[in-house]
Amino acid sequence: MTSFEEREAPLQAMEHSALLARLDAEETRMRRVVDEVLDRDPDAVIPWTGRSMAVAKFIPHLRNEHALHRWDIAGDDDTSAELLGDLDLVGHSVGELGRILLVAGRQHDPDPDADFRVRLRAEGQPDLRVVVSDGQASLAWATDEADEADEAGVEMDAGARQLFIWGRRPDHRKRLRSQLSQPQLARPQTLLSGY
Repeated sequence: MTSFEEREAPLQAMEHSALLARLDAEETRMRRVVDEVLDRDPDAVIPWTGRSMAVAKFIPHLRNEHALHRWDIAGDDDTSAELLGDLDLVGHSVGELGRILLVAGRQHDPDPDADFRVRLRAEGQPDLRVVVSDGQASLAWATDEADEADEAGVEMDAGARQLFIWGRRPDHRKRLRSQLSQPQLARPQTLLSGY
């Protein structure tokens, strides 16, 4: 099996415009292949990075990757805020990858045996909940409004929340407002530190 570094080396050696053309051609090819597979079997599932994923989820995943990596390169701007704030992309992150987004952070959890709940709020969108209970961690949409007033929360704009759950931190600290003490805030930051 070829390592990431070995696969990436020829791409790093390419001239910039050739690399962009290659990326565009490869994405066009991937979209065509996804369409062909879905035409044959709309419920197709394939193995992918140690798990399986519905082929129909690859295009939303690609959009998610583009938005996140655009921010990695361009940082905070209006385009990043718009792309990252898309509720469908947040839904993909939570629905397809929510458990995985907590795996690495859970290994560094400062208080792994203590139960924990916090809401990640974004105006105009449903709350997300980070929960550690009985030794298990989860990231899911909040479905119980009764607990809303009783649970501590971190408020942020929708784009900042997408960055936060992927272990990235927005450039402008004013985008995140917390009701948590610093030690309490450190816990969801650690749990959601990327994978």
